[in-house]
Amino acid sequence: MHGARPGPEPAPPYQRFPVMRVREEDRNMVLLATVAAVSMLIAGVVALFEPATAKQEVASPPAYLADSTPVRVVGAPFVPNTNPRERH
Repeated sequence: MHGARPGPEPAPPYQRFPVMRVREEDRNMVLLATVAAVSMLIAGVVALFEPATAKQEVASPPAYLADSTPVRVVGAPFVPNTNPRERH
């Protein structure tokens, strides 16, 4: 301490690199983008290791009921009331 002058203290990291600091109102979007990017990366890695199917299966024809009996409808058919001021 003989004649040693203390130099200026180093600036905090957020003052040295003001461009790299994320503003508080943007932190939620940065977090959302980070989670989305990591999720897409994980999905891509899983898709690389998933075996590809060699051929598609042929779809079977639709099944038909053996007994299709007609159904009796009771009552008047439903008609929506498009104009509430008119009554039928």
